[in-house]
Amino acid sequence: MVKIARTRRLVRTLGRTRSVGSAGHPAVPLFAVALAAATIAPTTAFSASPPADVPADSLLTSSSRTTAKGPGLFASPAGGPADVKLLDHADREIPELRVSDAQLSLGVLRQPASTEPTPTLEPASTSLRFGQAESTWWGVTTGVAFDFEDAYDTNVALSYTYFVVEDVEFNLELGAWYFSQPEDDAAGINPAMVFRWHFVNTGTWTLYADVGIGVLASTDNVPENGTSFNFTPRAGAGFTRLLDDSGTRLQVGVRWAHVSNARIQGESSNPGRDSLMLYAGLIFPF
Repeated sequence: MVKIARTRRLVRTLGRTRSVGSAGHPAVPLFAVALAAATIAPTTAFSASPPADVPADSLLTSSSRTTAKGPGLFASPAGGPADVKLLDHADREIPELRVSDAQLSLGVLRQPASTEPTPTLEPASTSLRFGQAESTWWGVTTGVAFDFEDAYDTNVALSYTYFVVEDVEFNLELGAWYFSQPEDDAAGINPAMVFRWHFVNTGTWTLYADVGIGVLASTDNVPENGTSFNFTPRAGAGFTRLLDDSGTRLQVGVRWAHVSNARIQGESSNPGRDSLMLYAGLIFPF
């Protein structure tokens, strides 16, 4: 019996193994072999239990090639050195076992490198590109308008944006106003629609121009000698800037803000108000 001085680990169980012994030296199966040190004492015999489906007497014939269906390694018994070769399911040699009178060693044959190119993965985009056709966004803004006389108007708005084509957006906005006037102040709700063209878009920065119109329903007349129902045409320009990888953007703009009722109650009841409005806000991917 071969006595192995030190054992590192068990060789994995092989599903299907073939063995070829030296001429005149039939092969005998070993269930597993593990070696940490390669040198052992000279030997004259091996003994092991063969796989259940391989008759023992068939392994002791003088044939130069023996095939076993089941896990095992094949080594030569007493009678001289032998080479044992193991093949995987694709008939590729993977380990090599050499037996001599004075040494038993286990090696692994290097398999040829694959000639197929290794696929490369493109990094996923971390944010949606602003201005991309059919992309959707939402935003919140706040601003102050001054009519250059004696009225200050404050606005807060929520908006939903859809880019109909590259860098051209259709914007729906719902704004809330507070009108500070010399007489009675008023509050109002102002749904509006805006077309905005980002004529410069570097990804990080955009410059835009926009036009829009809405309707205003207020708690009192705006201006004081006007009406509580008005139209709000507007036009302006501004910029956006990317703030983080999620696509959040800063928006800053200036616009002409007009309030009038389009003479729906006659010329005398349509004083109108023109203001310069400065606003800022944030835009988020929807």
